[in-house]
Order: sequence, then C-alpha cells, then structure tokens
Amino acid sequence: MKPEHFLASLVQPVAPRQGLIVNGNVDRPLVLCADTLRALPTRLVDFTPTCLGGGIGAARRYRGVALRTLVEAARPSVDRHDDCRRLVVVAEADDGYRALFSWAELFHTPLGDGVFIAFDDDAAPLTAREGDFVLLSLMDEVTGPRHVRNLTRIVVQRVF
Repeated sequence: MKPEHFLASLVQPVAPRQGLIVNGNVDRPLVLCADTLRALPTRLVDFTPTCLGGGIGAARRYRGVALRTLVEAARPSVDRHDDCRRLVVVAEADDGYRALFSWAELFHTPLGDGVFIAFDDDAAPLTAREGDFVLLSLMDEVTGPRHVRNLTRIVVQRVF
C-alpha cells in the first residue's frame, strides 16, 4: 500500500497541540499523531547538530519519517505541471521558529533524502525540550539552522 493511502486510513482528529499539522496549499490537510507516523515506513538516522559558529552538539539516533512522505500524502495543490516550482515547504515550531525548503531541493536533490520528521529517540520518547516532533535536515553542511524542535506544523506554500 502506498504511504499516502496508508496515511489516509490512519488520520484521526487530534487537538493541534497533540499532533503535527500539514496544511497550506494542499488538497488534503492532515493532523497526525506520533502513532500514525510510527505506522509508516520509518528509518533510524544519526544526527549531530552543528552550528554556524562551529559548535557541535551531541550525536543522537532518531526514528523518523521522510518529510517528502507527509507532503505527498497531503497532496499539494497544483493546477499546471510546473506549479511545483512555485512551492516551498515551511517547518514551524510552537515558538514561531521556521525552517524553509524549496520544492526542488526536497524532491529533486539528494538533500531531500535526508529531511526527516523524528518522533522518538531509537524507541524512547523525545525529550521535553524537543517536544513531540523534531525536523532534521541531515545533509545540510551546518545542521543547526534547520533543526526544528517542538515542530507543530508543516506548511506547503505558494510563493509566486
């Protein structure tokens, strides 16, 4: 079964603070809980946060779902075949922190292979500081700026 069909069968109404919202310029807005993500194809990934100033955080192992999977399941609204070029994907934390990805980098470059929504730390829940969901961009040279803790929303947005 394709992930988007599987997701559609698992989506349950969840209060916004208890789930991850995927909305914006999509035909099927989603509100997902960690159990829904666990039922999807997941991957264990190793992540080491690095900062612009050269600092390096502690390496961790996370379990997550590819961001692409969730965006595809929400069915981005496109009228023409080239409309995807006008889309960006914004990951937003509960404090307003945002990380942005162009459609092209998520779906047409190797960088997109390494963008995940993590929901546990190798089978243990995430820490209180991380919240229920964390966005990880593994292929960035400096991983800190697009490391989004307390992830609450993924917005597919048309920019022009």
